[in-house]
Amino acid sequence: MASLYAVIFFIGAVVLILESLGSILLSPYFGTSVTTWSALITTTLAALAVGAAFGGWLADREKPRSSLSWLFVGAALWLFAVLPVREFLLPAITGLGLRAGALAGASLLLFVPLAALGAATPLVVRLVVTAAGETGRVYGVVSAVSTLGGCVGALGSGFWLLPYWTVGAVLGGTAVLLIVSAAIVRWAVPA
Repeated sequence: MASLYAVIFFIGAVVLILESLGSILLSPYFGTSVTTWSALITTTLAALAVGAAFGGWLADREKPRSSLSWLFVGAALWLFAVLPVREFLLPAITGLGLRAGALAGASLLLFVPLAALGAATPLVVRLVVTAAGETGRVYGVVSAVSTLGGCVGALGSGFWLLPYWTVGAVLGGTAVLLIVSAAIVRWAVPA
């Protein structure tokens, strides 16, 4: 189960890396004001909420290991498309104004991969829980590990990744990390 905890740690980091990347993706068109950040934070939280609900539904109906790995692959493929899509999408929505444009831009670029990552927690909990009496403890540990990953992702993206690497390199590296996570889930986690 250590591999699942490593994966959920990485996913927590990726969520915060994507939120930080969102600022750079939107800034040429909508600036870096509190309005833009509010749009990014709202998009992140809404996507995580939708993803958690969907992941809970999947955990009870599908094979959690397969669902989790496919969600990671889907999120990775979306991230590979973000930069090319951004080049025509964001200029097209600048006419919406700062508030609606920033919210639409953040949502169109990042909602889907963030929702896929939000689905990870209930799926991981389902994979780790072996007895009904341990559900609360497992959820607490999974949530804590994911949150610690988020701390590393926030510091890592702001202090090391984004100051020294291009947006494309960070997006690509994040996508590759998601594909590696999918492979770990697929081949290192017992069915």
